[in-house]
Amino acid sequence: MLLSLRAYARHRQQLGLVGQTLPAVRKAIATGRISTVGEVGNMKIDPEVADIQWASKTDAAQQARGARGGHEPKAGPPRETAATTLPPGREGGRRGDYFVTKERREAAEADLAELELKERRGELVKKADVEREAFAVQRALRDRLTGIPDRIAPMLAAETDVAKCHEIVASEIRAALREIVQELAEAA
Repeated sequence: MLLSLRAYARHRQQLGLVGQTLPAVRKAIATGRISTVGEVGNMKIDPEVADIQWASKTDAAQQARGARGGHEPKAGPPRETAATTLPPGREGGRRGDYFVTKERREAAEADLAELELKERRGELVKKADVEREAFAVQRALRDRLTGIPDRIAPMLAAETDVAKCHEIVASEIRAALREIVQELAEAA
């Protein structure tokens, strides 16, 4: 929907953006920061396009100096203003904040959609599922390994050869690990 210059100034005022007056809108048109549709005397503005143009073609430092009457701020403690009391990214009247926030929200939504798609395809799994499975594997491994001494103690007590004792222990450990791997392969 196209707006008149005055209506566009009101639109910017409602959004809390700079350029809330008719002279500011006319200056933006004259300097080429925003484009219009129609002829002189009957110019209309597409607010979505003009907002993007205004944000991308306006120097924020120059805009801030203009808001202060062209002067640098005086030294001293910062004044408490509405912009300083709002949370970061929500400052009213700051150039481009609306579009920055909108861009960030859209990027986040796109990232979430991509993650959901990957999860549905089976390319991603939930952290809780991985942690639960890892816990089960660790518990099974612990149970198998801690059962080894009870099984081999009588054999080791009767054995006097160190090499044979070593072979019995190593063989039992390998068997326990093989069983765990086999159970995991069957479960997958």
